[in-house]
Amino acid sequence: AIFALSIPAALFAAGYTAFLFRQAKGREFWGSSWLLPHLIVQSVVAGAAALAILAPMLDGGLPALRVLGPLLGAWLCAHALIARIESSPTHGSEHARRAAAEISRGAHARDYLVNVQLLGTTLPLVLLVLFPLAGAVGPSLTLIASLFALWGLFRWERMWTLAGQSVPLS
Repeated sequence: AIFALSIPAALFAAGYTAFLFRQAKGREFWGSSWLLPHLIVQSVVAGAAALAILAPMLDGGLPALRVLGPLLGAWLCAHALIARIESSPTHGSEHARRAAAEISRGAHARDYLVNVQLLGTTLPLVLLVLFPLAGAVGPSLTLIASLFALWGLFRWERMWTLAGQSVPLS
């Protein structure tokens, strides 16, 4: 019963953060309509990665990894897609477009390319695809993929927050 209640509570906590960021009226980048779905996607990625890290220590670790690996991979793809949308110059206001440009072409472009796209998304996806082919080292690949996915989420959140603050208010 507690487990069943923890999932909606975790999704609510992740989603509530979107409403907190939206209250910063001077930071239009943070008012994106993609923020709520992106935070929920990121919470599922983080949860699947954390469970995949813990699964080998629990009974039934390998069967759990066979479920968590594809789950992590699918939600990582969703995260990559939304991060790409968020960092594109399609936002409504000039302030938000300039903040997004800080991620895609500005001060955070290399960090975004290396830590989010390459290490935080592409590498974990490749490792997760290799899991069924890897035999006895498959669980290790899932562990490594999970760690890199969490790293990518951390780097995204950091640069997303800094990009929203990088554009002057006046």
